Amino acid sequence: MASELFAWSYVFRVADGLTSQSVDLDCSLPQGSSLGPLKYVLYASGLHELTGRFGVKMHSFADDTQLSKHLLVEDIDSAKRDMAAAIAAISSWSRSYRLKLNAEKSEVMAWDAATTVEAQCD
Repeated sequence: MASELFAWSYVFRVADGLTSQSVDLDCSLPQGSSLGPLKYVLYASGLHELTGRFGVKMHSFADDTQLSKHLLVEDIDSAKRDMAAAIAAISSWSRSYRLKLNAEKSEVMAWDAATTVEAQCD
């Protein structure tokens, strides 16, 4: 069932009133559309399952995402491989939906539970 909600097209206007031919869009929404957040949630719903395949947990708020993995120190090498594989899978998934990850906004953080508990008790 086709929906007028997603029937968008673009026309480029240039100098002297000239316009391009109309181009139909079969994906995306206009910038600022109130449906943008809903569409993102629909897109992102498969990511939790995807990261779970690698034993990586995912927490999201709007378009911000946090990946985490609990591990023992002796398992750090396998945890790094799992996290790298999850990130590669997310990157591939993102490309398939024409989304782009911003590596400049990405960070890696590590916490040592014993040190954290020690610091809180001091």
